[in-house]
Amino acid sequence: MLKNKISYFNKYCRSITKERQPVNKLLTIGSITLIAIASVWFVFNILHQPPYGDTVEYWELSQTLQVDSWRTIFYPVILHILSHVTSSYPWVPLYFLQTIVSLCTAYYFVCTLNKGYFPGDQQPSRKSALVLTAALASLPLVNHFGLTTLTDSLSTSFFILSLLGIIRIFVLSPSKSSKSDLTITSISTLFTVLLRPERAYVITLVLLIILVRSVASKHFKHLAISMVVMLPLITGVCINSLTQTADHGRPKLSVKFVLFDRLVRGNLEHIYFETPKELQNTISLEAAREWDADPNRFVIFSSLLSSPEGSEIARSVITTSIQQRWWPTLVSIAGDVVEYIFAPFTYLKETLLNTADTTAWNNSRMSYHHPLLSKIYIYYFVVLQILMIVLAPSWVRHILRESKIRYIAIYFAIAVLLLAIMYGLRTGADFNIRYGLPIYFLILGFMIWATYAYYFTARTQLKQAKER
Repeated sequence: MLKNKISYFNKYCRSITKERQPVNKLLTIGSITLIAIASVWFVFNILHQPPYGDTVEYWELSQTLQVDSWRTIFYPVILHILSHVTSSYPWVPLYFLQTIVSLCTAYYFVCTLNKGYFPGDQQPSRKSALVLTAALASLPLVNHFGLTTLTDSLSTSFFILSLLGIIRIFVLSPSKSSKSDLTITSISTLFTVLLRPERAYVITLVLLIILVRSVASKHFKHLAISMVVMLPLITGVCINSLTQTADHGRPKLSVKFVLFDRLVRGNLEHIYFETPKELQNTISLEAAREWDADPNRFVIFSSLLSSPEGSEIARSVITTSIQQRWWPTLVSIAGDVVEYIFAPFTYLKETLLNTADTTAWNNSRMSYHHPLLSKIYIYYFVVLQILMIVLAPSWVRHILRESKIRYIAIYFAIAVLLLAIMYGLRTGADFNIRYGLPIYFLILGFMIWATYAYYFTARTQLKQAKER
């Protein structure tokens, strides 16, 4: 009886190996080619700065170290320190730092998913993990933003590390937490908040959801461990609050302003003559039209919203906008949330359509110094992404069969949903992959890993069957 079962397992493994072999070879060639193109692109662009508007401001802040509520002190401090390493190309040390952190994040990502899916004695080799790490770090936007003077690369890396650490502590090792995982999670959470304060809400909510499950499972010691994670988060919030003291002529970034921007922008022209006289005396109808079309024109509200009666004016305008324009606003928010939920696919669609939007702008910054090489890089990955979408139905059922990897996928989905809702509610501006970069990494990273796990494990299964 046992002999018949082993014989059947051998035949099964041989059959799936034979079925997947062409795809194995295709994925191997595709991954190696992606890594090669990414490496060449990195070398050709390491000495250049893509001309983003925020880049100029960050270098200025690195000299003054005076930030307002729109920026945090941490990134300018990093630039200030690294700029003393070399005077000719002060951004090169930053690029290496951001790329190294991205590689470490990708490796931690791969190891976490491997730990959740493969049994302890069937873990893939370190060589396989390193190849997958290189492939994840070779994602075009991950590579590109690693070579920019923007917070996007580091903030994304530390957010992913924080999320992975929480999952490893509370989901993969609920009975015994690793000190290294706890250290990585605490440091990453602190740096995430110091770079992008709004992501503290996402980390807090994910942690809260996990704690509710832990208490239901009577893992009460998780409450104490969660305090260790929350402490650096609270510390980061306090540091930001104490250092954001400068006045650069912009409205203070607050809940009031976020609501005003999200609920009023795009509607102000329609409700202009029903707004308070104070607003009409300060903002012309033409200026209102310009702000509706361009979110960067928000500085026109600086003096108005900062005035003693600013809060009352904002409340009145928000109320009027909700009453008269609630349906278009609701549709706009829902549309933005959906675009961010499917960030890598939204980016794929907008890249293929090549419309004059934020995606085209980001792609033009990536292609600024070496247009042909960048286009080859971008569109080669477009082909790979379409291939992964085509292959996805074949692995979904098999990969998600494992309970631990299913839980990881669920918490990834929760993080993606929370990020999408936050950015959908925060601004009415067009979809911007810079905000959606963590979603881009989580979804494409999981797809790349799952494709590997499904199509490359047949060889391991066959080898083990033969040994039996």
